Amino acid sequence: MGHIHSSSSDQEKKNCQESKLRDKYLDYCSSQIAEHLLLLSPDEIYLLAREAHRSEGMTGEPSYQDLVRLAQGGISKRLALPSLQEWAKEYEENTGKYEDKFLAIWE
Repeated sequence: MGHIHSSSSDQEKKNCQESKLRDKYLDYCSSQIAEHLLLLSPDEIYLLAREAHRSEGMTGEPSYQDLVRLAQGGISKRLALPSLQEWAKEYEENTGKYEDKFLAIWE
């Protein structure tokens, strides 16, 4: 019976580690997008969002929320961020490389 509990506990620990790694990946991607978004002028953000707005086949003027969402999406495409699997492999090989690239403070 103890063996089953141990396997369950090991699985829970693995799931928790995978969840934390996924959260760090999302934090990393968010920080990269935010960093690039802050480098753009308001005019550049508007043009990027309008381009994405048209490419999605949308008509009319986008709302402010749409502009921000579309600009984030455009930056995300331009950055060519790695997949979770690619990032996780690189992160596990060299965690120090990413420590200053997060928005949150991680243990």
